[in-house]
Amino acid sequence: MAVDIDALTSAALLAAFGEPIAYVPRDQADMPDGLRGIFDRTQLQVLMQDEVAPSSVAKTWLGVRQADFPPGFKHRQKDRLVVRGVTYDVAEALPDGQGWVYLELGRIG
Repeated sequence: MAVDIDALTSAALLAAFGEPIAYVPRDQADMPDGLRGIFDRTQLQVLMQDEVAPSSVAKTWLGVRQADFPPGFKHRQKDRLVVRGVTYDVAEALPDGQGWVYLELGRIG
């Protein structure tokens, strides 16, 4: 019997760090119940042209397992999701090539 390492490791990550999310695509397609993602806020230091000191830019991300979504589903800009009671728009979807998609979020509520 083959062992699905991805499913085992992803399940462990989502169990340890995942939070429940509600995902609403732009086209209002139904999403499965029980979706979870790993929510993160990061501060990035950026140095803009002609600036002497770096600035800090906040980014909000959600990592989701693509296999938890319907087959063929594509994350798109302006999809909405709710995590921790706050509504966000998807600003950009970045697949990692290993089965996860990292969603850059913009807060709207």
